[in-house]
Amino acid sequence: MTTIEISRTVLPDYLDSQDMITRQGEEVIRSPRSRWATRLSLGITDLVTNEIASSHPNELITDQPLADAANMRVQINVSRFDVNVDGQAVLDANWAVIPRDPKKPLIRNRAHLTATGSVSTDADTASLMRKLVIQLADQVNLSIPPTQ
Repeated sequence: MTTIEISRTVLPDYLDSQDMITRQGEEVIRSPRSRWATRLSLGITDLVTNEIASSHPNELITDQPLADAANMRVQINVSRFDVNVDGQAVLDANWAVIPRDPKKPLIRNRAHLTATGSVSTDADTASLMRKLVIQLADQVNLSIPPTQ
């Protein structure tokens, strides 16, 4: 069975916490009412893993440690993930699909994703962010080469 390891997503330090954050200009506003269930990097990694796994039912897609080396590894780096108080959201990321076989090509790609939605509640903000992460997972999934 082919295994694909999804490495923990790398985020800017100020985002990688359990705080829900919106942005007003250059000011970062932490929600006084809500928090993520886990660090944002872990939540994004989990969602991306689940989204990619749903497209690969005959392969093991995991973000958990493996007993042996995966056939390929996906490394995602998010450089920007902002939701402003007006409901404009931006996610900038780059990623690499790294094959275990050094003779196979390394695949690199990037995405600039945007979405607009309500941010009147923390649940609205979370929904908007989830939408962008799913779009990112879809883009990453397109970069994963078919396995034999």
